[in-house]
Amino acid sequence: MLTLPAARWTQPELVRRIAVTLAVLALYRAGSHVPLPGLDVGLLLLQAPSRGSGAYIGLVSIMTLGMTPLLSALVLVEMTKTFWPRFSAWAAVPHNGRRVEQATVAAALVLAALQAGGLAVALEDVVGLVPDPGFGFRAGVVVSLTAATAVLVWLAAVMSQHGIGHGFWILLVAPSIATASQRVIDRAGEFGASGPTTIALSALLLVVSIAGLAALLKAKPPFTEPTEPAWVSILGFALAGWVVTAAWVALVLVAPEQAPPFEQVAAHDVFLLLGLGGMALVAGLRRRSPLLESGAASGAVPVGHTPGAAVPLVSLAAAVPLVAALIGIVAFGTVLSHISDASLILPPTKVLLLAAAGLIVLDGMARPEFELASLPTSGTASTPNPQS
Repeated sequence: MLTLPAARWTQPELVRRIAVTLAVLALYRAGSHVPLPGLDVGLLLLQAPSRGSGAYIGLVSIMTLGMTPLLSALVLVEMTKTFWPRFSAWAAVPHNGRRVEQATVAAALVLAALQAGGLAVALEDVVGLVPDPGFGFRAGVVVSLTAATAVLVWLAAVMSQHGIGHGFWILLVAPSIATASQRVIDRAGEFGASGPTTIALSALLLVVSIAGLAALLKAKPPFTEPTEPAWVSILGFALAGWVVTAAWVALVLVAPEQAPPFEQVAAHDVFLLLGLGGMALVAGLRRRSPLLESGAASGAVPVGHTPGAAVPLVSLAAAVPLVAALIGIVAFGTVLSHISDASLILPPTKVLLLAAAGLIVLDGMARPEFELASLPTSGTASTPNPQS
């Protein structure tokens, strides 16, 4: 695991997979420079920042939604598996798993259409941006963004099968990498100690995150499997977001004059604490035994479990190393952000996801052979590859 033997691939095969990966990323990048139909591109260029129009147009490009619709659909699937063990065991059966994947893609396209409709309405409210507002413009935006989502799902599958690592995770973190790269360039051009200090602290957080997660994967026996840290952090903060949103909506309905802006609530330290608690809850629940009724036939077992041994209903103790590492990484990044005169290049939660996705890619490269492309859904954490 996390190592790629030199003899694993022939050199031409490695070159071909790298070429496919770079080609997919290039297509994604090119699409982010294509504005949505019906917008006044001239107005966009006039309002673009001085460093260039590419990043500005990317906010209203056909790739604006990125992998968000698919991620949202996968979060719903993974959350259901986390809180409903029998569904997790049912989905672990290959035939049922394919049904779940098909339903997930369909849900992602529906979510993309709904988000595109809301974005179209918001763009019409910008004075002068939409010369001909109305049904035609909204339909064009919905069709463009939904089609782009479908293309990204297909590109992710192509990268998974013919490229390096899992395409979903690479395309998910690609925008964050681009944002981080631009912020590094911006910080490097600043005078004084603020810029270099921020870059150094951000690099330190990334190194610590990678080292911490790699230690969990390399332990004997492993404390986790490659995709679990990513999903635990995503689902934990998704739970926190749902709780905060529900509380804010309730406050708006009961006392609208006292309700603060939602952005202020989401940025409060309480949200961070809820996210950390959510990660602990999700990690514990995902260690529940899948060997319940029909789940026994799937053969899925928790991380580190010996086949044939008794499996406890909930093994919270098994999740302690993972929870401690994830909370420690986020807390360390939060402390670094307070030490720095400016915010870090990326917030700690995104750095954690970036590190986890990178290790997932390395794990995929280290496997003896590539499996057929599939969505990154999972049931209860599976036993790590004994050859890793």
